[in-house]
Amino acid sequence: MPSTCLIAGCRRASKRHSPLCSTHQQNQRRHGHALQRPFTKGELTRAKTLVRQLIDSRSNAEAVWAKLIASLEQVRTEALAEVRQMETSVHFRWKLAAERDIVTTCQEAQAEDIILTMVALGYMSSLDDRRFETDTAWFMTAGRRFRLLARSNYTATTNPTTGKRHWTPTDVAPKRLQHLGVRLMSVFAPPGFALRSAEVITAQKRGEARTAAAKLITGDKP
Repeated sequence: MPSTCLIAGCRRASKRHSPLCSTHQQNQRRHGHALQRPFTKGELTRAKTLVRQLIDSRSNAEAVWAKLIASLEQVRTEALAEVRQMETSVHFRWKLAAERDIVTTCQEAQAEDIILTMVALGYMSSLDDRRFETDTAWFMTAGRRFRLLARSNYTATTNPTTGKRHWTPTDVAPKRLQHLGVRLMSVFAPPGFALRSAEVITAQKRGEARTAAAKLITGDKP
């Protein structure tokens, strides 16, 4: 008799040689954790808009953008060097493919779009520490979202009835996505954390100012 899925509340039968059902196993492979919710396009768009506003509102916004663009260029340069080195020696294929992803996506996507996407993921993980089930899920989300910025990472299919073409993201090995995420988040997560910290400090100062003003109006001692 087949056993049920290991995830609490799931009554589906587990797959052969796996404690998870097919749905949760696929979720774990695609998103890094069986219970990880996908990071939707709408959620990412809102986060990117907020991150842009937070950067542009800073007095040193131009310097911040220049530093982020330089960081992205450094990531691309390092990836290109890694690709050239690994192509002449024996290495894990998924690691070589991940480094090629960096080079390709940096060529095809706009630098600003890449930066906003990656910094937004850092910001979101700092905003809500429960948004990502594990670090692995966070890294894989970053790797997947990075690859989705390049058109060459999609496969075109044609609907035989309507004749319309649809672009579907190509699926890749979890190790490849995780490697991508680790490389990118090590560079762009800290700025996302910093933006969130600055936002919290600003909110605290505003709250203290409102409290002080209220005390002055009511005649209470500050």
